[in-house]
Amino acid sequence: MAKDANNDNVFEMLLATREEMAKKVYADCQPEIATVCHLLKKGKQVSEGKIERLFDRVLEHCYNTEIINLFKELCRAVVVQYPQLVQDYIRYYKDQWGE
Repeated sequence: MAKDANNDNVFEMLLATREEMAKKVYADCQPEIATVCHLLKKGKQVSEGKIERLFDRVLEHCYNTEIINLFKELCRAVVVQYPQLVQDYIRYYKDQWGE
């Protein structure tokens, strides 16, 4: 019984750490994604490399609803300028998260 309780504690700690990581990624990426979205709405160019880095950063944390929303926001903003890039990252998302 003690082993089960210990495993439960470890699992709870891992989940808490994972959620803290997602919060940090959200805090780091949300302003950058908002800026990219704003620039694209204004008809400005944003480098494909910058967009890829943002996608890469959020993709690994799409277990979190707020991060999923950032991913979707970035997809919607970027699709006109880089449709193939968005298609690729949607495929990566589905491969990784099965949705």
